[in-house]
Amino acid sequence: MKTLPIPPLQQTVDRFVSGVSPILNEQQREKTAKAAEDFIQQGGPKLQQRLLKYADQQTNKGVSWLTELKLTEYLHDYRPHSITNNASLQLDYSRLSTTPAGQNLDINQGITRAASLIHRLLRLHIDYINDNIDPPVDARNQSISMYNWRMLTGAMRIASSQKADDKDYYYYAPKQATNRHISIFWQGHHFSLQVSDAEGNIYLTSDIEKALHLIVAKNYNEPSFNFAAISALDSIQTNAYLTELCENPHNRQVFDTLKDSLFCFSLYQSGADDESQIKEQTFLPGNAWQYKPNTYQFDLVSDFLAIHFEHSEIDGAALSLMFNYALDVELDKPKLAEGSIKIEQMDWQYDEDFANRINQDIAVIAAKAQQLNARQCTVDYSDLSVKVSHDALMQFALIYAQLKVYGKVRNTYEAVDTSHFMAGRTEGLRPNSHEAIQLCKSLLTNEANLDQLQQALAAHKQRVIACKKGQAFDRHLSGLKFMRQEEDNEPSVEAFFNSPGYKILTGGDFLSTSSLGSQYPVKRILFAPVMDG
Repeated sequence: MKTLPIPPLQQTVDRFVSGVSPILNEQQREKTAKAAEDFIQQGGPKLQQRLLKYADQQTNKGVSWLTELKLTEYLHDYRPHSITNNASLQLDYSRLSTTPAGQNLDINQGITRAASLIHRLLRLHIDYINDNIDPPVDARNQSISMYNWRMLTGAMRIASSQKADDKDYYYYAPKQATNRHISIFWQGHHFSLQVSDAEGNIYLTSDIEKALHLIVAKNYNEPSFNFAAISALDSIQTNAYLTELCENPHNRQVFDTLKDSLFCFSLYQSGADDESQIKEQTFLPGNAWQYKPNTYQFDLVSDFLAIHFEHSEIDGAALSLMFNYALDVELDKPKLAEGSIKIEQMDWQYDEDFANRINQDIAVIAAKAQQLNARQCTVDYSDLSVKVSHDALMQFALIYAQLKVYGKVRNTYEAVDTSHFMAGRTEGLRPNSHEAIQLCKSLLTNEANLDQLQQALAAHKQRVIACKKGQAFDRHLSGLKFMRQEEDNEPSVEAFFNSPGYKILTGGDFLSTSSLGSQYPVKRILFAPVMDG
C-alpha cells in the first residue's frame, strides 16, 4: 500500500498562503506572507528534514507519519466528548429489516430488528478477528487501509488523571473470537451479553432475540444515575470517578467487562422524530459509553438507529465500510453456537454521597448539551443536467449563507478521505477559495454566470485532488509543527506558527463539514459545533 507522502515544503507553504488568503484582511495577508517567506528561508527546512526522517521510522512500523501524531492530538483533548469531538452516524437499516419501518412500531418488532442487527455486527467483528475480511477497495480499485479496523477486537479510550505522564490512551482487547461479549444498555442499567462460545461461534439470531426479551421484560429500579453517564464527563472527572469506583472489586470487574466488550448496544423507547432523537442520542449524557469506539443506539419503537463513536481512532468513512460489510452478512451462517446465552447485569455499586456528587457534575454537562440543537436542511439539485460535485455545491451554499448573514466568510474545514494510504485517515480541505467566494458574492447580487460557477467548481476539484494525492497543506503543517524542539530557538518558526494566517487556520473552524457521498447505509453524520456560537 502507498505511504502517505510529505509534500515539498515550498509547495505546502505556497498553498497555505493561497488557501488562507481569502479569509484574511490585507494587513493579515502581508504579515502571513512575510512569515511564510522567512519560514521557507530559515527554520522550515530543518523541520522538513526531521519530518522526513520521522516518516521513514513510522513507515517501518507500518503506519504513516501522520498516524500517531493525529492520535496524540485527539488524546490530548480532554474535554467532554459528546459536545466536542465525538460524532454520530445515523444509519439506514430499513432495507434489511423484516419488520416495518417508521414511527410507533411494536416493541416486539423492534427487538426482532435489534437482534438481527446485533447478529450482523457480531459477524463483522468475529470475521475481522479471524482474518476473514478481504481488504476493501475504493471506486478507483485502490486498496483501503484497514489499520483502524483494529478497534473491532474490542477497544476503549482510557481516561486519565493528566498528572505527570498519565495521559489518555487506547486499550485494545486481545484478538480472539472465543467467549466474547457485548455491553447492553437499557433503562440506565448495564448488561453483559455473551455472544460467542468457547469455539468462537456466535449465537443464532433467535437466541439473541430471546436474550433481549429477557432484558427488556424485567422491571428494574431506577438507578441514582445512568450507568453510562460517567463517560459524558471530561477525562479528568471520568478518571477520578472511575478510580474511586474501581476501589471496589465488583466495580473493577464491571469496568474490565465494559473495556473488553466488542461493542456497546443501547436499547431505548422513544418514537420521536429524527431531529429530536439526533440531539438526545448524540449530545446528552447516558446514551452511550463515550470512550468506546462505537455504541449503537437503537430505538425499539421507530426505525431510528445511530452509531455514537469516539473519534480518536476511527472516521465515518471507515465505519460506513464496516457497516456495509455487516449489511451483506447472511443471517445465521455459517456454524453457530448452541445453547442459551449468558446474561449478567453489571451495574456500579456506590453510596449516596457518590451519587450526589456525580449527579451534580452530570447536570452541568447535560445543561451544556441542552443548548445544542439539530435542524435538517435540504437542497434540491434534481434540476441539474450536468455532472457536478454535490459536495462542492453544498460548500458554495454555506459560503453564500455566511455572506448573507455575516457579510464575510470565515474558516471552513472539509474532511477528505485518504484511507487509500497506509494507515490513512483524512486530510483537511479548505473550500473557501477566491473563486467560490466571488461566485457567491455575485449570486447575492443576481450577477453570477456559468463561467464563475465552472471556475469555482474547478478550484474545489483541484483541492480535492491535492488532498487525495497527499499534497494538501493542512496535515503537513501540523506535522512540521510537531517536529519543533524546545532547544531550537528559531524565531522564523515561532513567527510562522503565530502568524495571523496560521492562527486563523488552527484557531477553530467556523464550520466543520463532512460528506460520505451517498445516504446509504449512512443517512447523515452529526457532531457538535466546533466553536462557540
